[in-house]
Amino acid sequence: MLIVNLKNIPNIWCWVTVAIAMFTPVTSAEQGDQHAAPNEVANSFNAVSTLYFIGYAHDPKTDALIYIEHHTMKQNSNGEYVSGKVEYLWPDNSLMAVKQLQFEQRASAPSITFKEVDTEFKINIRSQPNTVDISYQEKPPADQWSIPVTKQQPIVIDAGFDRFIVQHWDIIMGGQPVAMEILAVSRGSFYDFEIRHLGSKNGLVEFEVKPTSLVLKWWVDPISVRYTIENRRLHQFTGLTNIRRVDDPDENFEAVIRYQYPKHPERNVEQTPSD
Repeated sequence: MLIVNLKNIPNIWCWVTVAIAMFTPVTSAEQGDQHAAPNEVANSFNAVSTLYFIGYAHDPKTDALIYIEHHTMKQNSNGEYVSGKVEYLWPDNSLMAVKQLQFEQRASAPSITFKEVDTEFKINIRSQPNTVDISYQEKPPADQWSIPVTKQQPIVIDAGFDRFIVQHWDIIMGGQPVAMEILAVSRGSFYDFEIRHLGSKNGLVEFEVKPTSLVLKWWVDPISVRYTIENRRLHQFTGLTNIRRVDDPDENFEAVIRYQYPKHPERNVEQTPSD
């Protein structure tokens, strides 16, 4: 997964949960589930298949491998996501952090837990029909918020970023920027962003995500993501990640993350992808 961190004012890191780890197109049935009866939602979220993929995070200046992401996603019969798990590993394959996802409510706003293995840092986000409940802890005690939301709000939490992209794929590809509200976890607030199409080449399409606020634009660099046009899967992410630096936990890694979709989940050998 990629949770994107956002530095919006001096000395404050805002965790903006934008992981871009979901790559199956959203169907009309999935959108309808948001308003379905409880038993209908439960039936639609029966997992029948598993998708595996791996992200390799590289230093943008030296291209050195920083860490690895192992994604395991459960899907229902419509190809919609039911739940997921992401394991973050250092280059020596030692476990660094784990994330769990549940997609009971909105496709673009899953519930998540994120925990670093060797520290007390953890995040819990519960996506409810009318609220988003947050617990954010660097050290005990945790900060907690409950944010009112409506079904009409274009909110985005963590891996729901990708769900949002495929839901609005045709509009974005047509050249029209699309607005969304991204959750900044450490601030307990949503912030206005937009995503736009930058161009297409060699079977890939590039999108840019950036804040709409003039103030945030001073502190937040745009994020670049490339998708394959044929199957709408993430090919590359460039920007600030959710993984804290070992030498300075107040800072997070900048990275270029390249994604691969091996046929066998046990494979962990990086191949050089084509651009």
